[in-house]
Amino acid sequence: MPLEKKERALLTKLFYKNDSNLSTSLREYRSLKSLRKGPMSRQALKRMITKFEETGELGVLQGRWRKRLLNETAEKVALAVVDKCSSGVT
Repeated sequence: MPLEKKERALLTKLFYKNDSNLSTSLREYRSLKSLRKGPMSRQALKRMITKFEETGELGVLQGRWRKRLLNETAEKVALAVVDKCSSGVT
């Protein structure tokens, strides 16, 4: 089950709050969310933190597993819609 951005942010916050302790961070997250098992393993959390420190991003795409929409693509679609509407198609 992939974690949402706010859940990843909470795990990252707990990691730094607990002096970079992976086990304590996961344990505290489980107690906050009333979970019996953690959302990820210690190794997965370590990889996520390493990636966060390198890139500064949590690595979550917006929406539900959708690729990001580039501004140029959005502009092209908007222009195509305007052209189609102005050409008299009803």
